[in-house]
Amino acid sequence: MKDNLLNTRKAANLLGVSISTIYRMEKQGLVKSFKTPGGQRRFSENELKEYLEKSEGIVAPQTPAFYKFQTKTSLWKEEPSAPVAVIERPTRLAPAKREEVSAPTFHKIIFGDCRNMKELKDNSVHLMVTSPPYFNAPFDYSGFFKSYDEFLSLIKDFAKETFRVLAEGRIACVNCDDMLVNGEKYPIVADVTRIFVDTGFRYRDKIIWRKPEGYIRISRRSGVILQHPYPMYFYPDNIQESILIFQKGKYKYGKSDEKSKIDVFEYQKNKWYLSVWDMTNRLPLKGQENYPAAFPDELPYRLIKLFSYVGETVLDPFLGSGTTSAVARKLRRNSIGYEIDKSLLEIIKKKIGFYQKDLFGQEDTIEFINRV
Repeated sequence: MKDNLLNTRKAANLLGVSISTIYRMEKQGLVKSFKTPGGQRRFSENELKEYLEKSEGIVAPQTPAFYKFQTKTSLWKEEPSAPVAVIERPTRLAPAKREEVSAPTFHKIIFGDCRNMKELKDNSVHLMVTSPPYFNAPFDYSGFFKSYDEFLSLIKDFAKETFRVLAEGRIACVNCDDMLVNGEKYPIVADVTRIFVDTGFRYRDKIIWRKPEGYIRISRRSGVILQHPYPMYFYPDNIQESILIFQKGKYKYGKSDEKSKIDVFEYQKNKWYLSVWDMTNRLPLKGQENYPAAFPDELPYRLIKLFSYVGETVLDPFLGSGTTSAVARKLRRNSIGYEIDKSLLEIIKKKIGFYQKDLFGQEDTIEFINRV
């Protein structure tokens, strides 16, 4: 069979991917190229068509890792005469039958200060997800802290306790952001990172949570330049927060559990693989949840799916209205939350499903402890 050699652009067009993607596919061994005497890259048209046949049903463009997951087998076998298997696009699994649902979960809500998590043993939780109070944020926490040093002292104590109770190799996620208070910008993201690293954590990653442009609560600082359209009057509107990801030591890989398997289609569709996550933040609305600065369910949902297994325990030292525990229960994880505001009791009960204990087909345990 006559074989044509295609340049990179034509090869990418044939596969329905970008040029940068075909380079990554080549690097991962999914496709291969040849070098001309002049050093130019060329691809075999026949081999690319064979790859397309083997990956039938895949919708391009995808990341190379996703191609590799779906095709299952390398294109470049040592036995070229072997029959080519057509891999169909996997379908989303149906929800588990009631008898396949995991064991009941427990959820402990402690009204107490997270600087002393005396109820928890060392190395007893598997994931920490939280959002500390925003330093004296207008609307939500105005005047909450006497000084920035008082805020940093809270972060130091909470980081130390988190390090103690977190299991070796596991993850701590902190949602925070730099804060503008009375015209002064405080470097909270940098300071929280430094404190956690000084405590003993490894700095693993940072995710930027990008909010829709229409969801700005604080005054629109960008309007200054409309009144004074000259240099030095620029102040951008903030539509992002940071999700700092820390790790205690190193994780021993090798554990597998089908109940905890990550849905790769959800992972791809919602672009969890990027360092920027687009999520809509919650705004306090009349008749709805009246707790300040509550993060969206999607935030703990992604982190719990990505960094914990079914049946493990998730900790939120600043529980607020109970979002982390509610999501953990839906995902069949246990949860422990600390909160100092007792007025949130009924909000937490409603959100976590306290009055619907058999909501998931299991008799989950929900316990409230008061030591404020």
